[in-house]
Amino acid sequence: MSLPVRALPASVLLCSMLAVGVACSPPAPAFELGTGELEFEPLSDGDEILVIHGPQGGYHLLASLRAVGIEAGSHLDLSDSSNPSFEIEVTHAGVPLVVNGLFTQGMVPSDGSDPDWSHETLGRLAILDIEDDSELVGEEIVFSAWIRPVTGPGYSDQLTLVVQPHPLN
Repeated sequence: MSLPVRALPASVLLCSMLAVGVACSPPAPAFELGTGELEFEPLSDGDEILVIHGPQGGYHLLASLRAVGIEAGSHLDLSDSSNPSFEIEVTHAGVPLVVNGLFTQGMVPSDGSDPDWSHETLGRLAILDIEDDSELVGEEIVFSAWIRPVTGPGYSDQLTLVVQPHPLN
């Protein structure tokens, strides 16, 4: 099944601010892959992404995701049956590198700094099956993510990025 790639968000309508009697429609579903540990950092094709040497000796990239118009589930309850499933994938020269990129959890409400997005998941580790960051430094990778809500269609985003070492590696 082919999933829509990189849907761009429409402005979110603030129904409470509309005049009485004006219909309010929900925003079109959209999903975006980025990076960032504590806040969402957008990425575009050709951007650099940092490979991080983790405290347990492995290497990872940080994936952050944001969405609008997609059922977010409950970020307070991992077992909530409305939580969407996510998958993160990194490939280099067609070879998959992520050890296990599947997870299910609810998304948290966004901080409101960008009204086009209602929910996000920040700082997910895309743990890489590499021996050393030098294997990827300066190389292009394909960074992909999928969200599969419990009901409705799934959505995906994919970026081609250039890997750089984190300055603290």
